Amino acid sequence: MSAFAWTEAMSVGVPALDADHRCLVRIINLLEEAENDDGRLIETVINTLEVYCRYHFAREEQVMNACKFPALAFHRREHELFCRAIAEINGRKSQASTVQELLDYLKAWLLHHILIQDMAYKPFVADAPNLEELTSTMAMHLPSIEILRQTGAQL
Repeated sequence: MSAFAWTEAMSVGVPALDADHRCLVRIINLLEEAENDDGRLIETVINTLEVYCRYHFAREEQVMNACKFPALAFHRREHELFCRAIAEINGRKSQASTVQELLDYLKAWLLHHILIQDMAYKPFVADAPNLEELTSTMAMHLPSIEILRQTGAQL
């Protein structure tokens, strides 16, 4: 059974950003279902999260900037902290507890950042023009999905 299921209550109202967030839900579920990782899964997930940091956060910050979201600086700082945490976990990826540590971190991120902090910009994007065009210039889909597929992960 999956740890999380995507629901419309998680939607920020921007299809590309919602797709990115669904990717994170799939990563959490993949880690939740992993048993006896030989190191390949954790390495792939960390690589995926590093890509996620670059692409999703840039896209989300571009949307918030276009919508004149007043808490953009705070939100950007939260993204930087996420990237640092992933880099720190990456430095310890050979430890047996790393999968559980990463899983716990990602669950907390999903519950706090996406379901609370990201929802703060939802009213700002509701009436913003050209957001689909703006997000499509960043990338249609995160390349990280392809990285996960290469491991045989069920997405």
